[in-house]
Amino acid sequence: MIPLVAALTEEIAARKKAEVELRASEERYRDLFQNATIMIFTLDLQGNFTSINKRGEQVTGYTQEELLDRDIFQFLLRRLKSRSLTRKVRVLLDGEEGGAKGN
Repeated sequence: MIPLVAALTEEIAARKKAEVELRASEERYRDLFQNATIMIFTLDLQGNFTSINKRGEQVTGYTQEELLDRDIFQFLLRRLKSRSLTRKVRVLLDGEEGGAKGN
């Protein structure tokens, strides 16, 4: 019975140590992500924003909360000023050539 208690005590100590190390790693990641000098964002598989760093908020003019769950492609297309550039982007995204001849 004593070896079992010792093994459980070791297991609990190892788990607690792993949890502390994981929290420290996550904190380092958050710090690097938030304080990067370039815009960094993450997307889900559908292309919706799931996070954006402080620099990204400055670049876009939107807070993370305002961008969450927004589709990046629609977001970018709305911000493009040039119609020909918008057409080129649509061709790249959709593979459609409609009206984009000569580009």
